[in-house]
Amino acid sequence: MFAVDAGSTMAVGKAMEKYGLHAKGVHAGGFDLLPETLDAIANDHLDFTIDQQAYLRGFYTVMEMAMFKLSGGLSGPAEVNTGLKFVAKSDVAPYRTTHSRYEGASSAQAVIPRSGPIST
Repeated sequence: MFAVDAGSTMAVGKAMEKYGLHAKGVHAGGFDLLPETLDAIANDHLDFTIDQQAYLRGFYTVMEMAMFKLSGGLSGPAEVNTGLKFVAKSDVAPYRTTHSRYEGASSAQAVIPRSGPIST
C-alpha cells in the first residue's frame, strides 16, 4: 500500500499496524514526515516515507527571484525539483529525535551538528 500525502501515509501506517499486514508480507510507504509516520517506520509498520524537503521550495524560490533581479530578468524561473529523499528504518532515528525548523518540528533558529561523511 502506498499513500500520496501526509495524512493518508499516517493512515496506511495505522492500518498496517492494526491488521498486522507487514508480518503478512504487505509493504507500505508514502510521503511526508508526520511523527506518527516516523513512528510507524521505526516500529516496522511502514517501509519508508519520502521527505519532500519542503524548506527547499522557499529557498530555491528566493534564489530564483534574486537571480532574476540581479540579471535584469535574463535569468528566469526554473523547474525546481527538491528531490525524493527516502527515509527508511535504517535512517529514521535522527528524524525522530532532532527538532529543527528544517523539518517543521521547531521554530528555533539553530545549526544542527552532524559528524561523519556526507551520504544519501
